Amino acid sequence: MSRRSTVAAVLALAIPAALVPAPALAAPKTYLIKNDDRCLTYAADHTPAKLGFRAQANYCPSTTFDGYLWKRTARSQLAVTYRGRTYCLGAPKGTAVQVGRCSDDKRQQFTFPVVKEGVWDTVVQIRWKHLRDLCLHHNVRRPWQISAATCGRSGSDQHWVMVRR
Repeated sequence: MSRRSTVAAVLALAIPAALVPAPALAAPKTYLIKNDDRCLTYAADHTPAKLGFRAQANYCPSTTFDGYLWKRTARSQLAVTYRGRTYCLGAPKGTAVQVGRCSDDKRQQFTFPVVKEGVWDTVVQIRWKHLRDLCLHHNVRRPWQISAATCGRSGSDQHWVMVRR
């Protein structure tokens, strides 16, 4: 087979496949990220530090999901889109976890080691990739508060269920 006919055969297969929309690839994978009865979201920081936005936990919505649906990006980031703007979970600052514009900052990158795999859901830890042994932590004493804590020290407060929406 000549080179020209090989290229023509490959293009004949590739072009129709590219024109047919693939529903699995077209829909972005979004998740509600839950710890007990609370979902991960973000809010304006009204503390004296005024960090802009910070991560927080709130009761999971029953119908409206704006500000609660997170995507895992190709850079291993957790991104939320709200009112046309995309924000990423970022580095901890004191006790708060910042939420800001997505960038190539390595402190916005995470790994998701599986803690327990069940029939209906998978429990993961959300661990900062480039910060020493820090995991996303839900403070049960102040249920709206999200912070960074040393991984493995606080049990289920660091266990998150990523529910696909």
